[in-house]
Amino acid sequence: MRFGYRKKIGNFYVGGSVSSKELGSGCLSLFMFPFYLVFWPFVAFFRGISKNSGKKSAPSKTKTNSEPIIRTVRLQPVPLRGWYIALGAIWSISGLIMLTDDFAIGLLTLLPGALMLAFTYLSWKANRMTELPAKPQTDFQLQQQPLSQPSYSQSQLNRQLQIFDDSLKLIMQTNNPQTFFGRYDDAQRSAQAMAAMTSDAVVHGASPQEVVSMLQDQKAETTNLFLDRYAKETRLKAFELTRGRKAKIEVFQLMTSEYDEQMPPESREYRDKLYAEMLEKLESIES
Repeated sequence: MRFGYRKKIGNFYVGGSVSSKELGSGCLSLFMFPFYLVFWPFVAFFRGISKNSGKKSAPSKTKTNSEPIIRTVRLQPVPLRGWYIALGAIWSISGLIMLTDDFAIGLLTLLPGALMLAFTYLSWKANRMTELPAKPQTDFQLQQQPLSQPSYSQSQLNRQLQIFDDSLKLIMQTNNPQTFFGRYDDAQRSAQAMAAMTSDAVVHGASPQEVVSMLQDQKAETTNLFLDRYAKETRLKAFELTRGRKAKIEVFQLMTSEYDEQMPPESREYRDKLYAEMLEKLESIES
């Protein structure tokens, strides 16, 4: 069915006609064109604002208060993206078909569908780029990070240093064999523990490795100094007695012999020498 209008002007007729099919398609195209052209980007933009405004951004460690905060809005894909693809395809195919009958109406039908497909593709592409995994760090960035974290705490290091200082103090002052040799072992263990933690000069200007070597190298000399103090104390106490002097001197030999395995060979020889000198002096006094 066709509708038309004709008017005679002079000897000419002016007017036009259109079929009901063409009229319906044209009106539908004109009505839907602004709707699909404007509505889809508006919905995407609105969803982008709503989604971004609901997020709480994590505080950045590298930004300071003086740096400006740049707020951006990223278009989010609308739900049911398949519907937009289907509608865009239908409108595009319909427009291509209608181009053969009426170029203007076909173009108006094709344009909304093409725009819908283009917007849907751009939205998918932008969203896909944001979901890509982060780039791996470069070799330069990896070099800026520490390769490993220390496996000890400062409190552990301070504790071992305190044990070493206390042990060293007793080693240089005590006249008791059990205290001397026990504390000497404690000093060596604490030095070895610090050596396993660090190689820095944390032991009064020396590294723990140097302290371990010093304790090993100077053990005979330090033990001989202890034997001198212990022998001197034994002589004073023995010669103050009126009886049992020899028994007191023999205690020196017995007590120190219990630690023969911990004494260097030269210290054992020095102990025997001190013991012989005390017996010789006792004999000279008693005779």
